[in-house]
Amino acid sequence: MSVKNRRHIIIAGSTKCGTTALFRYLSDHPRIAGSRVKETRYFLDAKHELAPEVRFDTQPGSYERLWGDVPGEQFLLEATPDYMYSRGIWQRLAEQVPDAHIIILLRNPVARLQSWYRYSLQRGLLADTSTFDDYVTSQLRGVNPESGSHPYSRALAEGKYATFLAGLVGTWRASRLHLISSEELLSDPLAVMVRLCRALEVEDTPYHTYEFRKQNVSRPTRAPSVHRGLSGVWRRIEWTLGRSRSLLMGAQHLKRALRPLYWSLNGGRGGYASRTRMSPSLEADVDRFYEASIAELCRLLQGAGQHVPGWALSHEREAH
Repeated sequence: MSVKNRRHIIIAGSTKCGTTALFRYLSDHPRIAGSRVKETRYFLDAKHELAPEVRFDTQPGSYERLWGDVPGEQFLLEATPDYMYSRGIWQRLAEQVPDAHIIILLRNPVARLQSWYRYSLQRGLLADTSTFDDYVTSQLRGVNPESGSHPYSRALAEGKYATFLAGLVGTWRASRLHLISSEELLSDPLAVMVRLCRALEVEDTPYHTYEFRKQNVSRPTRAPSVHRGLSGVWRRIEWTLGRSRSLLMGAQHLKRALRPLYWSLNGGRGGYASRTRMSPSLEADVDRFYEASIAELCRLLQGAGQHVPGWALSHEREAH
């Protein structure tokens, strides 16, 4: 069955906004099949640093293979939050999967910056001595912290959501475009899932007794390089075992069972809360950096009749 003849749900943005949690919640619905690897990255442009070997331009027609044998009546779900920042992505999706439901999660950009900072420390992308002020200031000045290729070094600029959504909002069919506030997904996941199920025209019953768990939470590690390396190994395991859904589920169950042991060996002390505070002067600079972009986001979403996140509305009210 061709790509255009399948029903697709694509979580296309944004990074550090809860896409892993939403992918897990949706994958557990009986009418929705999650891809064997959460981030297929299939539609990323060739120059994107995360672009995989199996792509729309290298192996056309192979997209549906990323799910294995799935009944035709099920939605095919994937979540590649970096799509939102890939060159030409909205035109590419319109050509390849024109009837897909596109989901975009949007988080307060400062909270998203804090999440990227925690992630970067956990993975060893930043030196442990790097402060949050250092991380943000280097981006405000246009200086990449320690790498010019990884998305963590563009987190500040990529929080200007309106820039990246201009080619999507107002052009994609409104009934198939779903803007979700990350803060609402965290505070009231049931309400979000019920609303989403109704938009997808699937039963919301599975979520009334569902246990909504946080996913992919960054925490301190004793050996960040080990954590980063094991994450890469796990992605390769997912790709290898993904052809057999039963084998993949078995591996995922084993991973969950071993998680407490892993964190007892490689978990660091304390948390990151005290490390993600900005100095008052820098906070004012960041607020000015995002002010016009948040105003533009509100105009863009309101003009298209789309949901505007509460944090964006609050920022606009305070600005006026």
